Amino acid sequence: MTRNDFEILARHLSAMNPGTLDDAGDTHTAGYIEGYAAAINQVCGACSANNSRFNANLFKKACAKGE
Repeated sequence: MTRNDFEILARHLSAMNPGTLDDAGDTHTAGYIEGYAAAINQVCGACSANNSRFNANLFKKACAKGE
């Protein structure tokens, strides 16, 4: 995978970021937030395995809403 592929993934994952949900205290929302974080970690693992130069911290930052 290339940098362009990683950028596309981050852009689409960012669109699903639960960070701006109004009902953050809701149990369902809390579960979504935990699931989102787990999914990001899994994607980082797959990308790291595919490209040794992959920067997981930079990718996670790009997945943050508004980055």
